[in-house]
Amino acid sequence: VEFTTARAEVVYTENPAWTVAYTGAQEINGTVYEHTVTVTSTDNNKYFLAALSKEEYAQTDIKSIAEEQLADLKDFVASFNSQNGTDYTIDVLLNKGNGMDAFNFVPGEWIALAIGVGEDGELSGLYAESEVITIAEKEVEYTENPAWNVAYTGEQEINGTAYEHTVTVTSTDNNMYFITAVSKE
Repeated sequence: VEFTTARAEVVYTENPAWTVAYTGAQEINGTVYEHTVTVTSTDNNKYFLAALSKEEYAQTDIKSIAEEQLADLKDFVASFNSQNGTDYTIDVLLNKGNGMDAFNFVPGEWIALAIGVGEDGELSGLYAESEVITIAEKEVEYTENPAWNVAYTGEQEINGTAYEHTVTVTSTDNNMYFITAVSKE
């Protein structure tokens, strides 16, 4: 005989055993990331890290955030498994004890969260949030990269404006670059 029982409503409670903090540039598994968030934990409850803009965080509640973030994690793992013929569970993305993750923060204000997950892979109701994380605009100094060889040929006039075109970039390093069309006016 098989039967399914309804899961009890999850009650959300801040976990005093978790301290969530922005830790800036840190190394994770041999790679330095510009923006990291760390959880210092005094218990062994499982959790994952998430971050939302301060504005987005103010417009919702922890239950909605936790449910959406867990659904996104499960979708990510399912997609990865489908593409790679694996059978991972979200457990591979969870932390236990102290943990750290990297984020692609853009300038603005952010809130990072540790969101608890039970042994069943469902939300436990435990969570902790960081103080507001402020990411400032950075002045970027552009310098010519000797590893790049940039060549362009020709011009084109559109509605009276001349544009350069046919850009070729070759590089001997792994840095990213982008190309911008600039009016010659």
